[in-house]
Amino acid sequence: MLHRGTRRALVLLFCGCLAAVGVLYLALPKADFSEREKRRLAELPELTWSGVLSGDFESDFERWMSDHIPGREALVGLNAYYSLASGRNGLDGTLYADGKLYDAAWELDADAVARKCEIISRFARETGLPTDVLIVPTSGYMCESKLPMHAKYRDGELAELVRGGLSGGAHLIWPEEALRAAGGQLYYNTDHHLTSRGAYEICKLYVESLGLEMPGEDEYDVEVHEGFYGSMYAQSGLWAVKPDSLESGAAAASERWRSPSTTARAPASCSSRSIWRRWTSIPYSSTATTRSSPSRRTTRRGRTC
Repeated sequence: MLHRGTRRALVLLFCGCLAAVGVLYLALPKADFSEREKRRLAELPELTWSGVLSGDFESDFERWMSDHIPGREALVGLNAYYSLASGRNGLDGTLYADGKLYDAAWELDADAVARKCEIISRFARETGLPTDVLIVPTSGYMCESKLPMHAKYRDGELAELVRGGLSGGAHLIWPEEALRAAGGQLYYNTDHHLTSRGAYEICKLYVESLGLEMPGEDEYDVEVHEGFYGSMYAQSGLWAVKPDSLESGAAAASERWRSPSTTARAPASCSSRSIWRRWTSIPYSSTATTRSSPSRRTTRRGRTC
């Protein structure tokens, strides 16, 4: 049994911690945006009778307390690394492996895929336009051998379902083989999107499938912006993951974008304003935000995964 003086000291220490947190809540400035989490933080709700009676004030105030607790980012990071160390890698929707973040594997909904394939097929039949469906493999699928054993990605199954479900002149472009043969860093370490290198390889595959010619990589004036943090970094809480480099650039206008042969699939009126373009997301799409530092010019190099 603890000595009475020790028990009293522990009680005083506990009460002192509570008081310190309260003082810090009042004294520290309140940010309205979290750079790391890429989101706006909750605002202090207005106290009204209607809000109290409906329960909205209590829930909004709890959200404000959670967003502005002193040391919140450090606590979020501590929890994220504790989850990682305790074997719960990927439960929050983000997998960590080899210094890189991946979207956790998603469930394949065959019925939803079939419905979307029918929408695309009907669009192709009713418009008579050349219709292509290009599915980009996830970084987890492309680098599955580096991930934990429980991470099972079904991108290949999805591609086969789409291939079999399209009709009416619509067809699938599945770039897995081209990406695996390309080399270089094709996906960001902190985001699920393709890098500029990966986007170039897929664009090249599609442009060449139309019978057109893609400018060579050496024709691009590439500018690199350091310090890119993607959406998976923001939601993971794993703040020690190193940032990416974000590339941007353009190639000079080239006649080679025109069809070099009479067998090209690209429609002659592909620049006409009468052409409607339609995108269908399978299974979903999302966006990323960035924070970058001064840029530099360089040549693309890197690793695939």
